Amino acid sequence: MSYVDLGERLGMTDAVLARRMARPGSFRVDELILVAAALGHEVQDLLPAADCLPKKGCAVCLVET
Repeated sequence: MSYVDLGERLGMTDAVLARRMARPGSFRVDELILVAAALGHEVQDLLPAADCLPKKGCAVCLVET
């Protein structure tokens, strides 16, 4: 899925999507799931540390264990 397709599914222009992706914590859960799937990542990989899903393998949890 391209950024254009993803932006259309989320109802955003390319510029808005790019700004939102550059700002951690800026997506709603439903948007985050679509972005993660489109980019081939797990949702927790895209979460900022403050929103981390405990013990799910994000960088912060991996360092602590």
